[in-house]
Amino acid sequence: MNILPNIVVSLNKEEIRNFKLFINRTNSNKNRKDENLFDLIKNSYPDKYDEDKLFKKLYGDENDKNSFYRLKNRLLEDIGISLSQFYFNETDLHYILNHYLLCKSFSLKNEWQSAKFYITKAEKKAEAIENYQLLDLIYSELISLSHEILEINPDYYIKKRHLNRAKLADIQELDDILATIIYKVRITQNFSGPDAQVSNLLKKYTDSEVTKNKIKTNKQFKFKLYEALSRVLLSKKDYKALEEYLLSTFADFTKHNLFNKNTHDTNLQMLAYITNALFMNGKYAESLKYADKLRLEMLEYDKLHYDKYVFFYYNALVNNYSKTDPIKALEPLNEAKENKAITKHPFYVGYVYLNLGVTHYNLREYKPALKSFIKLYTNTHYNLLDETFRFNISIAELIIRYLLDDKAYIINRIGQVQKEFKNVIKQSLFQRDREFIKLLLVMANTETKIIPIKLEKMMIDFKTADHKKQANEILNYDEFLELCYQEKGK
Repeated sequence: MNILPNIVVSLNKEEIRNFKLFINRTNSNKNRKDENLFDLIKNSYPDKYDEDKLFKKLYGDENDKNSFYRLKNRLLEDIGISLSQFYFNETDLHYILNHYLLCKSFSLKNEWQSAKFYITKAEKKAEAIENYQLLDLIYSELISLSHEILEINPDYYIKKRHLNRAKLADIQELDDILATIIYKVRITQNFSGPDAQVSNLLKKYTDSEVTKNKIKTNKQFKFKLYEALSRVLLSKKDYKALEEYLLSTFADFTKHNLFNKNTHDTNLQMLAYITNALFMNGKYAESLKYADKLRLEMLEYDKLHYDKYVFFYYNALVNNYSKTDPIKALEPLNEAKENKAITKHPFYVGYVYLNLGVTHYNLREYKPALKSFIKLYTNTHYNLLDETFRFNISIAELIIRYLLDDKAYIINRIGQVQKEFKNVIKQSLFQRDREFIKLLLVMANTETKIIPIKLEKMMIDFKTADHKKQANEILNYDEFLELCYQEKGK
């Protein structure tokens, strides 16, 4: 896998600045091939990235590409080293791992006291954040050092390791249950039948007195349990229970000061979940209140995890305003389409332009709606979207074209859609979509502005047919047909 371009374009300004300082620390030269390659990748990926062109720019008419491949490998390695240095003490996890590695380095040189100095610092930090996995490594290292350093009592650390492993076993037990739950969630849409066993297993486990005592004394256990329970409730789509559980858990975590830089990701995730649960329960004002909490928290710790959650913030605004004030929903959508963190993800870009189109459609603003759909089509990442999603986007565009009276386009485009998505259309799941396309073609071939009786009957038959309505209809077909009566009817 050619991972180098992905890594290069993922770097932010501070990381790039640190990397260039790193490579120029001993030899600053404007014609450094590694720096030139870095800049060429940064400026061309993904749309104009072409390795053959990069090779020619750097090596001219040379035919042997081995030098180019070595350059790429060296660049990749140097980026990794510079990032390791840049983030040496960035988080507690970085701090612990780097001090552990320093201990190992000094041990290899038989510098035992220096090794002890670094491993002891790692031990204190790991104990402070209750990272039992790393503590197991650290205690093992201290026991090994006791062979060389008399003041280290191995019995003391052997006891600590035994106690730590008991706690680690508890965490791993919950991890095992969580892994089963996540797998079940991925392969099914509900917890009926055999899947209920997984839900019951978790409930039985969390209701036990042993587990309750663990929850009271173990921070990591609390976070693991939150992850498991929230996933179960999400998979069941039990948003009422999810809302109650999340609000209670968020208040408990806040009260006991469990949120910090190391747990900031979970803090933001929980706020995003709460916002969504409140929306699903129709509590729009409260959902917006928590969306604003999410926005403020995303700015903490120098915007740590901001890029990861900014989409969910805008998503919350759009969802809520679409119910309370559709015109206002346009504001976050127009902001989101300019946000760099969002434009890097094809799904997010698709969501923004899709919802711009839907919002304009709901406001009966068909030309701006069509413009948004065209923007979606012409986006460089459009073809990366799921095939069924693109199929439903195509139908939504046809609906808007019909309301703009662009019948010639519809007649031509339906043939293209049927050919492009033939594998989707033939599936029984898409029977309603298939029938709707046929109806739309008849409508487009009807020249009169007044709906004829025969066509009216076809429209009524479609609406009353027993084919299952799908949640993936971007623009509701039945509502569109009602709209036709209002704007083109008798």
